[in-house]
Amino acid sequence: MAGKIKAGAGGRQASLQTKFLLAFTFLLLIVLGCFSVYVNLVVVRPLKEKSEAEMQQSAAKISDQLNLYVNSQNQLSQRILATQQVFTLLPQDEYSLMSPEWLSRSRKLREIMFQAIGPSMDIEDMAVYDRRGNLYTSYLGAS
Repeated sequence: MAGKIKAGAGGRQASLQTKFLLAFTFLLLIVLGCFSVYVNLVVVRPLKEKSEAEMQQSAAKISDQLNLYVNSQNQLSQRILATQQVFTLLPQDEYSLMSPEWLSRSRKLREIMFQAIGPSMDIEDMAVYDRRGNLYTSYLGAS
């Protein structure tokens, strides 16, 4: 009979521990749920909105800078193409890259490019390509 009392007392103790563990787990889940909702509403959303706004501003700034760069390149190209000498200096047929005629034409084209750029010199390099798309000459001498 003594064995039965111990088993009965042990069984009640285990069920009390189980109930306590379940209650603690339930309360812990409620606290964690409230904390995650709070963090999402107060921390994550404002940070996400702020970072999205900053990225949009950066994209707009980069877009504006790119537009300015493309416009300046277009103006530069138009200044070069407005010079009639350019069309006479470009070869109409096959040419050798190290011939005296090519060197002379290349120098004249570089002079035209220098006149088109002007004193600003805010251009890294400028290139002229032949009709086949091959590099004919470059202002700063890209290889």
